[in-house]
Amino acid sequence: MWRMARGAPRTPSTRAPSRPAPPPARWRSSRHRSPGHRAPAGRHGRRRSARTRRPRRPSSADPATTRERSASWMTPLFLDASQSLHPQRGNPFRCPPHPRLFSVSPAARCQLGTREAEENVLKRHIAARGRGWGLLSWAGRGESRVSVVAAVCEVAVGGGRLRGRRVSTPDGDAVAFLGVPYAGEAPRFQAAPPVERWSGVRDARESGPSAPQTAGGSEQGCLTVNVWAPAGAEGRPVLVWVHGGLHVAGSNAEPFCDGARFAARTGTVVVAVNYRLGSLGFLTLDHVLGDEVRDSANLGLHDVIAALAWVRAEIAAFGGDPDRVTLAGQSAGATAVAMLLAAPAAEGLFGRAVLQSASPERIGSREYGEAVTTELLELLGAAPEQLLNLPWQRLVEAQGRLLARRSAAGPNTEAVFRPSLDGRLLTRDPVSAVAAGASRTVDLIVTTNVNESSGAVDLTAPDTSALRAMLERHLDVLLPEWAGSRAVAYREALAAELGREASDAQALEACVTDEIYRQPSQRLLDARISAPGSTRAALFTWRLNDSRGATHSLELPFLFRHLDDSAAACAALGPAAPWSLSDEIGSRWAAFAATGDPGADWPEYGSARDTLVLGTSVHCARAPREHLRRLVARARTS
Repeated sequence: MWRMARGAPRTPSTRAPSRPAPPPARWRSSRHRSPGHRAPAGRHGRRRSARTRRPRRPSSADPATTRERSASWMTPLFLDASQSLHPQRGNPFRCPPHPRLFSVSPAARCQLGTREAEENVLKRHIAARGRGWGLLSWAGRGESRVSVVAAVCEVAVGGGRLRGRRVSTPDGDAVAFLGVPYAGEAPRFQAAPPVERWSGVRDARESGPSAPQTAGGSEQGCLTVNVWAPAGAEGRPVLVWVHGGLHVAGSNAEPFCDGARFAARTGTVVVAVNYRLGSLGFLTLDHVLGDEVRDSANLGLHDVIAALAWVRAEIAAFGGDPDRVTLAGQSAGATAVAMLLAAPAAEGLFGRAVLQSASPERIGSREYGEAVTTELLELLGAAPEQLLNLPWQRLVEAQGRLLARRSAAGPNTEAVFRPSLDGRLLTRDPVSAVAAGASRTVDLIVTTNVNESSGAVDLTAPDTSALRAMLERHLDVLLPEWAGSRAVAYREALAAELGREASDAQALEACVTDEIYRQPSQRLLDARISAPGSTRAALFTWRLNDSRGATHSLELPFLFRHLDDSAAACAALGPAAPWSLSDEIGSRWAAFAATGDPGADWPEYGSARDTLVLGTSVHCARAPREHLRRLVARARTS
């Protein structure tokens, strides 16, 4: 069990309506102040009223590091559209809504290393600068509402002792242990070994480096977890979080996925995982480099499995219950969770799973993986053996050019670097595996957002022949066996859902959302109908005050309670972002992690396809967007 260092103050916070139970008396404590530290008023200094108190940033934060980490999924995503689709000439692509969205350090500017940058299905070229879109901007501006308390906490794990820190949030206090290694230094393209023991007390008060990506990172020391535990935790449910980023970007230090507030409010231990990305995490190599790198095609997934094994062995020391582990993720992270539903190697490491905006059918064949390797080697001008020693920056730069090349000819809905059917970890795609009984006892929640692709398509764009041609290309994928006019059939089904005719841009956005997220998720849900584990579906519909609607990733600040963490966040979400919806999502996810039951008013999916709608009101709906589901199902079987 973790303990507080001697003398740490236990003055109740006046900023939270309620406070978790005080730490057990057996914990030892002492006051610890870093050089130059000033205690936040109201805890060690003169008490202020709740109205006037202003939370402080962590005093130990390195501004440069903070700026680098700000280049996460909340910074804008960039594309350089062709001249024929220039913004001033009717471009349907997203442009930066405000210059403030560019206020990150040059090293952190979003090239290919930002949240879902490569998933922009309408991009022509991804560059460090250019036309862009994004959900929100987290540029490190404004004051965080999570502040460090002058207390140091220590815990003993298998690798040695860790020194964490206590943090104060508007929802109560939590303890953070950041940058904790869950595996040893991994040889390139090989599975990671167990953690090596360290001497003394390891500092775990700051996040470790991200996995190598365009925005930076490090090949050494990136396999870490961030752990947030409620104050006084013992035997609490555990939520293991896998970040998104199209398997080429992101980290467990993304600001809107900080788990301190969620942990403090819900009493859940949150564990966020770093894993290897891009060509260093998802590259098929055994056909050119031999059996030594036999796991290279799915190393990112192997890393998540290693993190889950670490959680099972160590989480009790942080107050978590190893028998109540929920594996959750969003976007590419949710896709990784879906893959692990199909992986026998992950069996028994988690009992519940949450997939938010997953693409459960986005898996590569062996032939696909080998073709990507050949193309990457061509761009590098290197022999396969040279991949073992080239600087990782060269690999990341080449994978960026590969992504740009594959996007140049037109819309690209496929992730270039993705999990593969390697015949070892994965032998079937998740939908087929689940239909055959894989993970049948795992309780499951699957969610999508109504406008997943509105960050890539400007829903207010005028009708154009270019948009209609693009729609036809995507409908070829979505409705492969449809005999008649795909566009007419899809527009009719969409109009039945909307109650009106859709514009070209609206039809394209809905089609891309169906193709990548919603219909694959529907097929996964349908494959689970007869499973003994519970299966539930949710649809996020709360809309931003602009044309993006319920866009991709929008649910994250609601889940992790970061609606007001900075001026930039407030400006992006607007004053109408309802805390009641954040309370609703957080409490349901926490109840699911604790018991498997997120509420009596949320029935299982079943043959009626009951779905919880998370919007301006929270209610259960029967088979939402059913006209589109039926159309797609007919087009795949006719």
